[in-house]
Amino acid sequence: MYLVNQNAKGQLFWAFLSEPEISDSPEVFANSSTSLYIPGGSQDLNAFTIPVQYMIGGGASNNAVGLDTLIISNASRNTALAKCWNVTYGTVPPNQGPIIPSAPSGTSKDGTVSMKTNAFDQQKNMDSHWYENMSFGVKTAQGFMGVSWSPDPNKTYIITPKLVFYIAVGSYSSNTLADITAVSNDSAICDTAKDFDSLNQCTVTYTRTGEWSVVAGRPAQAMLRSNREIMLASLD
Repeated sequence: MYLVNQNAKGQLFWAFLSEPEISDSPEVFANSSTSLYIPGGSQDLNAFTIPVQYMIGGGASNNAVGLDTLIISNASRNTALAKCWNVTYGTVPPNQGPIIPSAPSGTSKDGTVSMKTNAFDQQKNMDSHWYENMSFGVKTAQGFMGVSWSPDPNKTYIITPKLVFYIAVGSYSSNTLADITAVSNDSAICDTAKDFDSLNQCTVTYTRTGEWSVVAGRPAQAMLRSNREIMLASLD
């Protein structure tokens, strides 16, 4: 996914994964550590490389899952579709992170990934200000992008991912939870089913007026030269 910044100012671009379908509909938040700074009018080829490597994760900390909360998984695993994972959370004391086996515990239906929690005492943990978190997303060359939520005990979450990505600029922070609706409203939307060419490439442009353009394929060199000219003209 190539990025072009036509804006006169340098911008920090963020990549987010769209909300998957999750059984029991937990409240989810956008979570990303995938960002790239691009100077205004850059002629260089800048890109997010997004291999379709799914990842699951679980964590526990003194931070309750919510807007602007920093979430880092204590345990994470690469996964493929049709896999089921057991995620074992502790009950205080002591405060401890979850345990995820190195291999999946079983299978999930086609096109999904399942995450199954144990029967931990959630209320006792909350009373001790100890909160569980669960995440699902994709691993990229630049980091992680996905969603996080607060899991309930003794429950199986069935996740159906959608390979739709949001590209945003703004004051986001790495692994800090954001409102996924607000992210989607202010972003370029890149759907792998329609916005990418046969080589799985697309170009996302942030324009001089703060708008977005998404086209299939990589940016032409002529576009990059024009981008540089736009920046220089804005400085006159």
